[in-house]
Amino acid sequence: MLYPIFSYEDGTEVTASKPDDDGNISVYIEKFDNEKDSFINATVILPNSTVKSSVGYSEKELDAMVCEYSKIQDNIIRYVMDKVGAR
Repeated sequence: MLYPIFSYEDGTEVTASKPDDDGNISVYIEKFDNEKDSFINATVILPNSTVKSSVGYSEKELDAMVCEYSKIQDNIIRYVMDKVGAR
């Protein structure tokens, strides 16, 4: 199950998975790139803020994403845990 986290004005959608057996949450970032006529996406694993996969994002964009999501990871984790009913 994926949980919507937020949407950016540029069309980027951010969703998160339920926690896996180790307590990690996958955060999926995706948007449509009109120039490439395809979706670009990345997966960041919380709480360690590592990039699991990326298609179409530059290293600079990935570094910025990891920095941003690490700042709000506690809120994302808490939100997902509330949704799945885990305490």
